[in-house]
Amino acid sequence: MKILYLSDTDLDGTSGVAQKILMQSNQWSKQGHHVSLVSLESLSFFSFQGERLTEPKIDIKRRGWKIFVHLLLSTWRLKKILKTVDYDIVYMRYRLYSPFLKRALGYHPQIVEINTDDINEYKFSSKLLYFYNKFFRHLFLQFVDGLVCVSHELQQKFEYLSKPSIVIGNGINTDMYAFEQSTGSKRPSLVFIGSPSQQWHGVDKIIFLAEKLIEFDFHIIGMDGENRDNLFFHGYLSNDKAKDLVKDQDIGIGTLSLYENKMTEASPLKTRQYFAHGLPVIYAYEDTDIKGKKPFILKLPNTKTNIEENIEEIRDFVLLVYHDNKVRQLAREFAEKKLDVSVKENQKIEFFDMILQSESC
Repeated sequence: MKILYLSDTDLDGTSGVAQKILMQSNQWSKQGHHVSLVSLESLSFFSFQGERLTEPKIDIKRRGWKIFVHLLLSTWRLKKILKTVDYDIVYMRYRLYSPFLKRALGYHPQIVEINTDDINEYKFSSKLLYFYNKFFRHLFLQFVDGLVCVSHELQQKFEYLSKPSIVIGNGINTDMYAFEQSTGSKRPSLVFIGSPSQQWHGVDKIIFLAEKLIEFDFHIIGMDGENRDNLFFHGYLSNDKAKDLVKDQDIGIGTLSLYENKMTEASPLKTRQYFAHGLPVIYAYEDTDIKGKKPFILKLPNTKTNIEENIEEIRDFVLLVYHDNKVRQLAREFAEKKLDVSVKENQKIEFFDMILQSESC
């Protein structure tokens, strides 16, 4: 199969989106498919390692009204760029409507990845883009031939389109994360990976936990704060440094306030990293890939009072899994069998095949 992956951004940076696109493309290539990576930001081709292979064909800073100039010019020039590319199917993440995208892609089937509720996403980020997206999104979606949704919740939001769709939660390359059978810590140590100014992460609840469970240590990666006797802020860390810190922890903490985003379901990469390292995890939402009870998981209600009402349950869970090597092994095996990128992308390729077969009938 020959796949054209259209990225909305250049792929030579360290953003999570760029890394995910490169990981997906590399996996498809390993499975024997030919993948062309094109960035709509600069109209450059990229390698699976994030190296720019061709010079930029457009250089417009996407700020303010220039966003709309870029939407027009990038897709107008895209057709010329693609004259040298042989492809069967197009894959892209959800993006703002561009008038000339359909012209550039012709009749090749288009698959769109749905990672978020676009209406709410733009509502909170930009009023201008919110109204543009709300008014024109149907023009983009009408040409879509299939949807890959990262949650059942998102799939339901797009059911009205009556388009073929599949739910595939986020995956990771488990080989990239070291597994420690035992941490050897002298007291239970919990870790959270996040980023500043994201209310739904529930960092305030982790601070509250540290105040109530003084017999445990808490580490927060990705933001700064005031350290205390059992609470440590590590700020931004590179991927390698973050991995080194996480692998030596006893328990991972996932998102605790997803209701702030008006959502109930998710498949965060941080929890997949925890599992890959062998960490039992505490979180408060429906995970797309997890059904039923598992010994390495404590799932709390997705409510405002989920921490204060479950302090004792949290304490009991931490003490139960602390230094339990078998539980850590189960968490790692779960990541390898259910969450690895090879499993996820194989499901995606099967969906592509189905779309291509239906288009040829």
